[in-house]
Amino acid sequence: MADAFEMILLSFIGPMVRCEMQCTAIEEALLTTFVFVGMIFGGFLWGYLCDHPSVGRRISIIWANTVTFGAGFASAFAPDIWSLIILRGILGIGIAGNTLVPITLFMESLPESGRGFWSTICLWSWSAGAVLLVLLAWLILPIAGWRYLVLAAAIPGILTLGVSMFLLEESPFFYAMHHKREMAQTRLESMALENGATLPPGELTTHSGKKGSKKGGAQWTSIFNSEMLSTTLRLWFVWFATSLCYYATILVTTMLAKGRRGGA
Repeated sequence: MADAFEMILLSFIGPMVRCEMQCTAIEEALLTTFVFVGMIFGGFLWGYLCDHPSVGRRISIIWANTVTFGAGFASAFAPDIWSLIILRGILGIGIAGNTLVPITLFMESLPESGRGFWSTICLWSWSAGAVLLVLLAWLILPIAGWRYLVLAAAIPGILTLGVSMFLLEESPFFYAMHHKREMAQTRLESMALENGATLPPGELTTHSGKKGSKKGGAQWTSIFNSEMLSTTLRLWFVWFATSLCYYATILVTTMLAKGRRGGA
């Protein structure tokens, strides 16, 4: 939801920022572009960190939430267009971690039979955040302006940071992947206790697949091997096409409205 707030926000503040800061159309476009550039670099960064044996999923989520909230909050006080562009680019780095890593941890904590259903339910929060941000924009923009809307959009970020710091637990799969058997066992026992269940009898064992790296995780080159290359390319195309259609639609909407009003 916090990510949806920060992303949908771009379609509302762009025209108002251009009017207030007297920036060019290219600078207004960079305001959005830098967010996605940050997400590209953030995807590699958080993907590496969440698999690193010294970091993991939980710590990566905390750091990503910190970056997202910090950059989002500071954006409300940006004195000029380029400082705002840079802050939104930093925010994009955080959004990449908030979008990817929590889903990874969530899937690893669910039984295989429920992953498809619950991953869909989890992503409802994005739609809910988009709807709430639109309502906030209608209420705040006419009265207080875009800076107060940016501040309001940062509120879910601080709430998420608090939850991730004090309530979120590490993935048992992550512990097992890095041969931390005792920590994985402890986490599984706490999960069973929380759900009023008991673990099946036996002893937990950990092992690496034949394509595992020295750190216990899969190498990034595994997505390009003969078994995965076709799937990798098709998924990239699907993600590219759907993201292009989705973001192009929501970000161009306010531009069309602006055109009908005759500009800012």
